[in-house]
Amino acid sequence: MLLNYSEQSNKKFVEMEEKFEKRFDQIDKQFDKLDTKVDGIRMDVTDTQKTINFLLRKVADHDEKLLELSQ
Repeated sequence: MLLNYSEQSNKKFVEMEEKFEKRFDQIDKQFDKLDTKVDGIRMDVTDTQKTINFLLRKVADHDEKLLELSQ
């Protein structure tokens, strides 16, 4: 009886361990997907910042030209 209980306990422990491993694998996959999304967003933000910097330089150039023309 004691051995049977021990075997059942070990079996349950192995089942729980397998469930945890499966769940952790799922969580790892979700983190990988999240990392991919964040990387995409980071690239979009970088591109947007480059565009903004370009436009700011153009506005500054035009402001400088307008100032020269007004003098």
